[in-house]
Amino acid sequence: MDLWKRFIDWCRRPDMIKIRRFNTSIGTVALFRGAKAGVVSGVIYGPVNWLIINIGINLPYGNLGNWFAGIMTDGMWALNCIIMNLISGVILGFVFGMMFAALYDKLPGKTPAIKGIMISIFYWVALPLGLPVLSYLYRWGFEGLDWFFSSPSNWMPTAIGLGALIIWGWLLGRFWQSERFGKL
Repeated sequence: MDLWKRFIDWCRRPDMIKIRRFNTSIGTVALFRGAKAGVVSGVIYGPVNWLIINIGINLPYGNLGNWFAGIMTDGMWALNCIIMNLISGVILGFVFGMMFAALYDKLPGKTPAIKGIMISIFYWVALPLGLPVLSYLYRWGFEGLDWFFSSPSNWMPTAIGLGALIIWGWLLGRFWQSERFGKL
């Protein structure tokens, strides 16, 4: 018996195939509740994220006064940035609010606020940190990865944005826990 046939027989064993299904006991009410809680927390997260990242980046370089002066002279730019962050916060809140509802029982933590923080950390590891790191690693190998972490302009917004994401996760859990979001 050759190796390939033994491998195929091993893969066909009943205990090797485990089908993971979506938890159908969640129901649409819980998914809409998660989406509502996510959208409301995303409305708060968007402008807070913009503010935290801009203050966090400009403060160490002493550019905070110039940043505020730029906002005063070009208010349309600031309004544009806030609106774009608001829209991205709403979309993020909708998608991850539904994921929060679907994965609520499997998330680590005892309270909804801790579970919300855990899903926000999962988001941070997957998208704001994971995608740029994989992109630099794919393009330039480990040398590019070293360049990514050695250049503050690359990792500072990601690291500072973690604070805003933790606030978003906490808000998601608190809104999930609220009685207002339990009703449709």
